[in-house]
Amino acid sequence: MKFVLCSRIRAISGAALLWCLSGTASADECALTVSQPVLDFGQTQRTQLMQGAREGQRLLVGTRVISLNLSCAENTGVALGFTGERATDQGYRFAQDGFFTLKVLSAQLDGKPVHLMVRDGEGGMQDSDNQLRPGVSLTPGYQNQIARGSKFSAQVEVSTYVDMRDTRVRSQSQWNGGGQFSIDTF
Repeated sequence: MKFVLCSRIRAISGAALLWCLSGTASADECALTVSQPVLDFGQTQRTQLMQGAREGQRLLVGTRVISLNLSCAENTGVALGFTGERATDQGYRFAQDGFFTLKVLSAQLDGKPVHLMVRDGEGGMQDSDNQLRPGVSLTPGYQNQIARGSKFSAQVEVSTYVDMRDTRVRSQSQWNGGGQFSIDTF
């Protein structure tokens, strides 16, 4: 079963950057919620971005953390994913040449810390670095085994970068990106 939580990122150079999420995605057996429907990165100007952190030619707009909570009626295996326009192997398209990354922090299953693993195509598990990359889903696990539970929670760190060329504008410009969080149950 697959549950989807829509998201969209929007930014205006010289104004605010917003990360918009719908409040809930649910089905008969499970409900997925996020803590904040909007992440506001505040006012930003080119000079501020140029003084901050860089990833090559890309400038860090900001980093925020949201909470995801999944509650199911019964114990189940889950896989957390995110689908969006691929910018790199590490992240999703933002602005013309920018990207955003998603890193899962503090994952818990039924109130206990849990490691996140990547399921391979043959039903096995591999260690992960907790990055929600394009085409990758993360599954709670213990010692390379899928863990099952009824309540999954995690923090997701959202880091957004723009290409230096995207900041060379004479007036306000809007930057967009987006995608969907998804939970597969099995």
